[in-house]
Amino acid sequence: MTDSKKYRPLPALPTGKATKKITRGCAVVEGGAFRGVYSQGVLDALMENDINMEATIGVSAGAMSGMCYVAGNIGRAIRVNTSYRKDPRYVGVLPLFTDSGVIGFDFVFNETPKVLDFDYDRFFSPERRFAALVTNCETGKPEAMERGKCSNIFQGIRASASMPYVSKPVMIDGVPYLDGGCCRSNPWDWAVDEGYEKILLIRNRPIGFRREEKIDHKALMYEKEFPVLADIMKTDAANFNRECEAGEKAAEEGKVFLLCPGTTETVSRLEPDVERMELFYWLGYYETIEKMDDIKTYLGFQ
Repeated sequence: MTDSKKYRPLPALPTGKATKKITRGCAVVEGGAFRGVYSQGVLDALMENDINMEATIGVSAGAMSGMCYVAGNIGRAIRVNTSYRKDPRYVGVLPLFTDSGVIGFDFVFNETPKVLDFDYDRFFSPERRFAALVTNCETGKPEAMERGKCSNIFQGIRASASMPYVSKPVMIDGVPYLDGGCCRSNPWDWAVDEGYEKILLIRNRPIGFRREEKIDHKALMYEKEFPVLADIMKTDAANFNRECEAGEKAAEEGKVFLLCPGTTETVSRLEPDVERMELFYWLGYYETIEKMDDIKTYLGFQ
């Protein structure tokens, strides 16, 4: 991925519909903005192999990817990113004025389904659960906005993916919310608390990755209006590192099955190079295919 122009032409992105088969357990999908294309590759590979988890919880970009997974639309999530990355309605300055931040959620939710099919009937089917993790700006605590229980799941997804510092809080029932990643990056404990014994933890950073732990002074911008949130976000790196360690330990103990990159290669949070995004997507896809036998064994496939 260092120089994508050296690679042979990429294969066509997959397309199709997932089967109606449901697999017991929960998929937990980490955020990371456009690094989430790795998770999209993972989820498409799972769908192509009839692994449609009965519950999915996503954080930030993970919620955006997770909604396509629950809808059963193979290849849709990556196509939104590769088809519209250069569209000013999707990413950039325009949404700062027309939407709530640098991402055009109105465009994603209202316009892209006119071109890229989104199975609303399947998404809203009660056979599977879907939740978007958000951060309550007043308490600084995570909340799971679950489809069928919250007032508007698309507002929940919008809030979950509203990156701090470059987005306005999203109001839901009079409460301000921001990106779930402000306080939790990979909430596999939600799946445990909900009683799921089989958990696929999907991350887009490799095992052992840790952030430099230092005070994030950008959090001061929230200190006056949301002091509790500001205190939490000042130590964002340390919180993230603790979650990584806990998730990796859980994987070693067999409590979760960890799916993450086997390389330090990555893309930036707002990656402008569509080909690099596709490469990272295919990395997630093929690494998942390579692990498919182990995944099915963990999930108890016969």
